[in-house]
Formats: sequence, C-alpha cells, structure tokens
Amino acid sequence: MEVTISRNDLQTLLTQVVAVYVEQLYSGQEILISQDYFWNIEQEALYNVSTEPSHHDMGSLHDAVIELKMLVEADDDYIPSNIDIRRISYLLRYLSGI
Repeated sequence: MEVTISRNDLQTLLTQVVAVYVEQLYSGQEILISQDYFWNIEQEALYNVSTEPSHHDMGSLHDAVIELKMLVEADDDYIPSNIDIRRISYLLRYLSGI
C-alpha cells in the first residue's frame, strides 16, 4: 500500500502544527537541548524492519543545532539540502520526547 501526503499538507504540518506544539510546550525564547549524542540508523536499514540493522553510528544533536542556527542566518539564495532536513528531523525527534 502506498501512502502519500500533499505538499500543502506537509507545509501546514511543518509551519503550523510544529509552531503550535513548540509554543505550548516551551514558554521561553530559548529551548534547552540537554541531550547531545544519539544513535543513528541509516535510511536503508531504518525502514527495513525484516532485518535487524547491522550498522549504526552516533550523531550529535548539539552539532545539528549549531548547523541549523547557521541555516537560519543563511543567504536567501541558499538551497537547503537533505542534510538540513535530516538535522531538523533530529531536533523534532528530541522535542517530541521520543
């Protein structure tokens, strides 16, 4: 079974739902990132649930946030990459409490 999501729905989720969630849970202007290192499983293994991952590595949430802060300050002509999206996903996972 294939599942799709419209680009507009995804944009709404990212702009409105995340904004409301963050506003409700975090009252201050700064959000403390109290954890740093996390396990990272590459995409090929992440979605292949019939086989246990044979390789994983560690990521740094602090490094991801530092890079994302630079992205906020980037020139308007900067084109975000898949790495930027991945870093955002690390931060969203942390904020979700998973």
